[in-house]
Amino acid sequence: MNSYRGRAKPDRHGSEIVPVAVVAIVQRRPNEPPGILLTRRAAGAHLAGYWELPGGRIEAGETPAEAARREVREELAADLAELDPLVRVIHTYPERTVELHAFVGTLAGPPRPEGPHAWVAVDDLDQAGLPEGNAPITEALRARLSSPVLGASSAGPSRQPRGRPRSPGESG
Repeated sequence: MNSYRGRAKPDRHGSEIVPVAVVAIVQRRPNEPPGILLTRRAAGAHLAGYWELPGGRIEAGETPAEAARREVREELAADLAELDPLVRVIHTYPERTVELHAFVGTLAGPPRPEGPHAWVAVDDLDQAGLPEGNAPITEALRARLSSPVLGASSAGPSRQPRGRPRSPGESG
């Protein structure tokens, strides 16, 4: 994948397309479906309050994989043991268009996120309150993890979920 050389490129309407790298961090748990780590978007951010896969903007000169590794270090204070490309999605929200470079990976050690986080079963991602642009990512992730060869290769530390993520506005 190419590195980004400056500002985000325009979409077909002349609006900025924001390049973003996200990582579906997989955790294998005995006798349970794989868990996926979600974090909550901060107040004041685009799509504030939604649950999301860890990640963020790709900086000038970075490849999407470099940005994914940097964002995981920044958000979770952890390094990735594995990182594989999953899918690239372009999605237009009313406020902006994003180009999501999605990866699947495992952590080299336990995550230490600063904000709210949860491990969610891969089959429960549709009910987790992710932004709509993530739908093709969760679909590709389910397909990848259902593969007997690819799904069996990811192993991570065992940890139980920390409650069900809630959508913005949902009480809990």
